[in-house]
Amino acid sequence: MCVERCAYNTLRFETGKYTPNRVGSMKSWSNSSEESPHIKVVDFGSACHERHTVFTYIQSRFYRSPEVMLGLPYSTAIDMWSVGCIVVELFLGLPLFPGTSEYNQICRIVEMFGMPPGWMIDVGKQAREFFETRRDPENTQRKTYRLKSLEQYSREHDTTEQPSKKYFKGTTLTEIIQKFNSEKLEKSPNGIKPFELC
Repeated sequence: MCVERCAYNTLRFETGKYTPNRVGSMKSWSNSSEESPHIKVVDFGSACHERHTVFTYIQSRFYRSPEVMLGLPYSTAIDMWSVGCIVVELFLGLPLFPGTSEYNQICRIVEMFGMPPGWMIDVGKQAREFFETRRDPENTQRKTYRLKSLEQYSREHDTTEQPSKKYFKGTTLTEIIQKFNSEKLEKSPNGIKPFELC
């Protein structure tokens, strides 16, 4: 049985350290079919018990989950976020969210998925670093949230945030993959299907 599966099912560990260089194998093993590959994790350096999270600064930035960046309590879901980012990177050849800073990382995620739910901003210890809260003028009980502008964030943190490069055409994951596949199909010899080139 795979170490990762054993850790999750038996001890409910979370690693917080999934990156492509820490995933040792994404191949089919003799006891699995090609449609159902296993992932072998080779680094458990930040692993902790699910009910006893001891680290606040975990996960490499490109694979860091919104919960971690916003300062929310986290679970094994953060590892699923990282694995998803890695799978997309392996497919596209470039990181999906190559943020130059945590602010830039949050901006990229918000651009793709929209604003996080209000409760995440309310509860997150670091959420005020990236978002500002506003009261609805017509209903003072209702709060709205806005991502801080590049200029506002830079001013508040005495830094010079730069706009980031765009590696992909499209904003949503579906658009990115569709454009990527159509470009591969155009470049492919003899009409090979895009997924056969991966």
